[in-house]
Amino acid sequence: MAASIDAKESLAALQEKVTGGDWDARRAALETLGRRSCDTGSDSQGDNLGSAVALAVSCLGDMDCHVRRAALTAIIRMVAPAPKTARGDDVAPVEHKTIDSSYLERVLLLLPDEDWGVRRIALNAVAVLAEPGDAQALEALEPHLSDTDDDVRCAAVAAVGRVAQAGNADIATLVAGLLDDDDDDVRKAAVGSYARVSQLGDDGAIMRLRDIARRDDDPDVRSAAVSAMARLTNRGQA
Repeated sequence: MAASIDAKESLAALQEKVTGGDWDARRAALETLGRRSCDTGSDSQGDNLGSAVALAVSCLGDMDCHVRRAALTAIIRMVAPAPKTARGDDVAPVEHKTIDSSYLERVLLLLPDEDWGVRRIALNAVAVLAEPGDAQALEALEPHLSDTDDDVRCAAVAAVGRVAQAGNADIATLVAGLLDDDDDDVRKAAVGSYARVSQLGDDGAIMRLRDIARRDDDPDVRSAAVSAMARLTNRGQA
């Protein structure tokens, strides 16, 4: 009981800072919000977690880009508090039934934000908020595969790989276009997403990844291609 009361009091205090402070105070409060909610957890503090996420969502329209970044990051930390599985390459499963559908709609509005950092984190948020195969989310993600910022393209192709379902040939073709990107990190993310959206055992996809594993200039990309081939040949599955 004491822990629950403390959590509610903490949320009330953070809400006051978010609504009444300057931009730096709002940013700091949102960063604390994400950490606090991860610590309390969603099992015993489900109501508090929902209120905390709603508070962060209410800040997505803030006039300061640093506050918008912090709000998006807090949402990600609260919705998917354990972003990696034992394999180290997958986001943790998200219970979409606990997520208000309007949250995703609010995040989608930030994808064309003028600030590259907001766009990048918004793409990461879409990856955890959208349900697999969400056509609206995929349509919104597609333009960002050609963003002028490397980090945004990287986040976009990773998000597509999280949302699209395996065997979607059109999406696989879009992702394949980034396998030759100038940026190493973008190519690495594209390799992982290409494996996720390609059909298991797809000979063409496996051949493409084998060529990358042999010829790419970056050792991390080559290593990612080897892991991606294992995924498509049904080896190393978690």
